[in-house]
Amino acid sequence: MPRDGKPTISEVSLRHKAGHRIFVRLRAVPIRNSHGTIIGAAESFDESLSASNWDRRQQKLAGYGCLDDASGVLSKGVTLAHLRENLATFAEHRLPFSILCVEVDQMDHLRATYGMAVMGSILRVVAQTLENSLRPTDFLGRVDENRFLAILTECGAADVERAAKRLKKTVGASEIEWWGDEWTVTASFGGATVQPGDSTESILERAEKSLAESIAAGGNQVNVAA
Repeated sequence: MPRDGKPTISEVSLRHKAGHRIFVRLRAVPIRNSHGTIIGAAESFDESLSASNWDRRQQKLAGYGCLDDASGVLSKGVTLAHLRENLATFAEHRLPFSILCVEVDQMDHLRATYGMAVMGSILRVVAQTLENSLRPTDFLGRVDENRFLAILTECGAADVERAAKRLKKTVGASEIEWWGDEWTVTASFGGATVQPGDSTESILERAEKSLAESIAAGGNQVNVAA
């Protein structure tokens, strides 16, 4: 609550009991004594309206078989369909967008340490954290074993790196719980912004090249194609 003692509303992120991050609306109201002096504050948390609408939409998509079973986000086919749609819109109206290839770091090590069964928990925590951190107009899908593709609509070159760094930080704040152990995971990011004449293959190639640079630098990095 600000020092002026006025009620406030803000968006904050919390860790869900399942380990992923969620965004909620925090309301803070001052408590005053009979003399009008502030002696405390009352806080309440509400589910973000946009998050609630997004959840309802995801339930509908699940009913149509459009979600990846392991991670709970869009399937590869649906994600690439959205990518083609955004490319077509850009070709006709020059509406910019960017993509992020996101890969969970050290999956081979985690698999060797905790066993194959842990992979589902890791994928779901990372996927739900990423999805909850995106706007309702963005898209996220699983496109490979431990790789996700985020499509950031109306996001130009000036904004994609900032968005990727925010997502990287949020993923790092998530937590995996497995048979009494608790640990965090990180992810590497490679981004690209649409350019005139781009195809699905060309924009993915630039983003994947940027991702490879992030992984080569040790992971938990962000690189965006120039």
